[in-house]
Amino acid sequence: MRRLVFLTALISGGCLPTHVSPVSTVQEVQWTNQDDDVVALVLSAFLSEKSTFDVAQKGDSSVVIVGQNSDGPSFYLSVSQISADLNTPGWSEEKELTASIIARNTKPVSLRDRTLGNRTVIEDLSGIPDGWDYTTIKALQKKHPNADRFVTLWMPGYNKDQTRAIVRFWFGPTPHGATATYLLTKKAGKWTVQKHRFAYYA
Repeated sequence: MRRLVFLTALISGGCLPTHVSPVSTVQEVQWTNQDDDVVALVLSAFLSEKSTFDVAQKGDSSVVIVGQNSDGPSFYLSVSQISADLNTPGWSEEKELTASIIARNTKPVSLRDRTLGNRTVIEDLSGIPDGWDYTTIKALQKKHPNADRFVTLWMPGYNKDQTRAIVRFWFGPTPHGATATYLLTKKAGKWTVQKHRFAYYA
């Protein structure tokens, strides 16, 4: 699928002695059970959207196809792009959540064994036609007849005290690709969707 991906060049000013092994201080980011919970809630809300797609809806029997790997670093997961997508009345700049979601998505992670809701199907999207349009969903429906939408997730981001979350993902079918951004809050141990916004690209 079409993406703009940042590639970062690391330039070293010298070399390590041959007897010293470099040690990474960066902790490996992993998908968590909390990620399962917030994403399952968001996908359930996303399945209730009826007017976003250029394909016949499947109603209460519809399922969403989720790419088996999360997305990684991308222009569409940058401060500037997220700020532009959320630049609308009723939304404020989410600096902490934006920093968290960018920091957690340094590379794709496998979602193959995750539980993301009873109306989701985790599938390899690498072999489907390039694009986010009607051709793609028709290809997916050959294997999953009740599929009427598909997504590629980024790992969620959280505030410091884990009471707010941001979930962002690509979705289709759309003519040229689109992202969804959901904000959630946690009170008395329960996550709820606060609001969401779709951004469509030309």
